[in-house]
Amino acid sequence: MPSFKGQYEHSIDAKGRVAFPAKLRKSLSPSAQERFTIVRGQESCLYLYPEDEWSHVEEKLSRINNFTKKGRLAKRNFLRYAEDVSLDKQNRIALPSDLTEYAAINGKAVFLGMGES
Repeated sequence: MPSFKGQYEHSIDAKGRVAFPAKLRKSLSPSAQERFTIVRGQESCLYLYPEDEWSHVEEKLSRINNFTKKGRLAKRNFLRYAEDVSLDKQNRIALPSDLTEYAAINGKAVFLGMGES
């Protein structure tokens, strides 16, 4: 399991791409294969999960009871904004415009390590 820590600021280009920090790339496990899932976070931010860590998140979400209104709402509000992204050849991530709008990201992105995301 990766352990992301630190703070990294990178510019976003005109096409909405941002360089993924080299130090964080070194923390990726081989099973992540440079693929991620990006979702709306709390406090108007985004969460970026490596593919292998996202599978653990999905497993936890599968335990939520779909037969309760609260359970359905929790899953909907988390998963409906989830997008799969990959690093390109220049190790950049294309940020989905609806998610950058939600998080008020404009010009620069700040990556904050939070352990698994």
